[in-house]
Amino acid sequence: MGHIHTARRRVRATYGRKNYKRVIFITVVMGMIIAFFLMLLAEKYELHPLEMDVTDASLTQFNITTTANDTLHYRNLALNITLRNLNKYFRIYYDYILVVADYQNRRWFAMPIRVAEFLQPEKKITSLKVQLSDNNITDDDVANAGSPNYYNIVVKLHLGITYKFIPKCWLDQYWNSLFTCSLKVPLKINGSQSANMTTSAFETTKCKYDHNWYN
Repeated sequence: MGHIHTARRRVRATYGRKNYKRVIFITVVMGMIIAFFLMLLAEKYELHPLEMDVTDASLTQFNITTTANDTLHYRNLALNITLRNLNKYFRIYYDYILVVADYQNRRWFAMPIRVAEFLQPEKKITSLKVQLSDNNITDDDVANAGSPNYYNIVVKLHLGITYKFIPKCWLDQYWNSLFTCSLKVPLKINGSQSANMTTSAFETTKCKYDHNWYN
């Protein structure tokens, strides 16, 4: 009888080891299948960052002579900006857009422009018109322009945007982003292009996606 019980215990132990190996094998295979499908989903629903271009920019100078024969220089910087949502499954909600412009490493247009919030559908391009004004321009600023034809102006756009997944089964992602646009902007005097300027057309400029941080 003892030999019979020993044989039974050996059979049970062998059967248990086989079941244990089978469970491990099934678990590994299921894990690989799940990982594969997650990779497919991540590729299909990949979130693409916003793309931004400045398609047109113009700088208009208005010279006003005061009663004291002092000339005041007023600048209006007008920008046409395109915002591209490249995502198929994400809409972009713009909580705010803050626009500032720098000239020669100092804040030239000191009043930042805050653009009203709006929602951009998936795979859409939105055009944004922005105008900044400044009346603190000196004669030295005029003399130290980048060339007789244009000004080198750096425009920075600070954005608070939320990526909203369309099927609503994923959590929204909120990003604070910074774009930098290095522009060569033609100058117009009193609303007209100067006669000695050989370059009048603004070239579309792609803005650099500097960084973002998540909330």
